[in-house]
Amino acid sequence: MARQSFDHLRLYRDSRDGLLKSDCYVMRPHLLDPSRQAPPSRRFVAMWDTGSNTCMVSKQVIGLCQLIPEGFETVRHVSGEARVPAYTVGLTLPNGPEFSLLRVLEGKDNGYDVLIGMNIINQGDLIVLNGGDKTEALFRYPSTNDEGLGLIDRDNTTFRPDRTRSNERGSQRR
Repeated sequence: MARQSFDHLRLYRDSRDGLLKSDCYVMRPHLLDPSRQAPPSRRFVAMWDTGSNTCMVSKQVIGLCQLIPEGFETVRHVSGEARVPAYTVGLTLPNGPEFSLLRVLEGKDNGYDVLIGMNIINQGDLIVLNGGDKTEALFRYPSTNDEGLGLIDRDNTTFRPDRTRSNERGSQRR
């Protein structure tokens, strides 16, 4: 069965720290049982990081979403390693993809609420373009592998950003 295809998600470059960010929605996980109402999701700022294998959430996200730890995992980083609590969450991107049983780790509070790592990024296509003083980043889910993004014209010179949907925060930064 083919996965549903979604519009491209345009990430924005935060002028304060230069990081690529978007909104995302996080909730406690729930079973897909029509007789039970899904817990409410909350909107958070997500930083996209291709150097992280796993998504991470801040203590604020853990508290607001009332997440329950399900064990510990070892995280390796530039300063060494640490044992951190692991959680299962539901995470939705502004352009629609839902990751209903996503394993995440507790991360430090570094000016963003959620870190989107490779466990989400590698399920789609991430493109980052730089020109002048401008950085454009787009995420498409699911990955179409060898079909290409369809954002570059055949002459390989024209970028077509009109093929994307801006996320809420990104559209306010123009």
